[in-house]
Formats: sequence, structure tokens, C-alpha cells
Amino acid sequence: MIYQMNGLLTKEQINNMNTFFATKEVREERLAICNECPLLYKPTMTCRRCMCFMNIKSSISAMSCPEKKWLATNKSLEAGVIPKDLEMKALEIWELIKDKKAPNHKVKKEMIELYNTIYNANYQTNTNCSSCLQACYNGIKRIKESFD
Repeated sequence: MIYQMNGLLTKEQINNMNTFFATKEVREERLAICNECPLLYKPTMTCRRCMCFMNIKSSISAMSCPEKKWLATNKSLEAGVIPKDLEMKALEIWELIKDKKAPNHKVKKEMIELYNTIYNANYQTNTNCSSCLQACYNGIKRIKESFD
């Protein structure tokens, strides 16, 4: 599915997404490496070195491990396709934010990181800007609504 921030994605944005998300095999390989790493905080799947949520970071083809345990790749999904695991993560986060309030900072940060990943945005994960948070909320909501 193709998701849009403000209605429509440009052709350039869709073409750029062609190399944005890594294939399922690459994501699984990266996560297997992370699961063996002593820097991974497994309860939240957060890297203690880069502080990223690895379920999200491993999905982005251009990302790499700060410890150089895995590198950026050119193995990516077809244009405009959002990985199922990110869609499922959005549904999971939706259940926690559907009342328009994140229950804690971890959920807020994860919502913003997920939004930034899916919509190719760059919101700061520590923002308290109401319009920024509303945009993230609306983006996750659109994904949820696509399943209704």
C-alpha cells in the first residue's frame, strides 16, 4: 500500500521509495544479527548504541549498524510498498494512541520514528509540537483506516 502525508505522493517520492524499504530477507537477516548483539535491549528491541527501534531501522535499506555488523543494501521492495511488519507495528501503536495520547515517552518516540520511516519525514522524536504530533497521529490513523 502507498501511504501519503498530505493527500498525494509525487512521482519522485514514489520512485525514491523503490530503494527505501529492505526486502523481508534482509530485514530478517539484520534482526537475527541484532538478536545476537549484547547492545540490543530485547524488551523494546532498541539498540543501546544508536537508540533506534531495530524493528523499524532494519526495514530501511539505506540504514546500517553503528557497530558495522550489517550494512546498507540495495535489496529493496518494489516502489511504494510498505513492509507488512511496519503496517502491523502501526496497528499495534494505533491501539496505544487511539485516544490521541501516547501512554508514555517510549510509545510517543516509536510512533514518531515509525511515521518518519513510512512517510519519509524528519520529525524529532522528542518533539512536543502539537501539529507535529497530530501529523504523526493522523499518519498512523490512515494506515489503521486502510485495514477497516
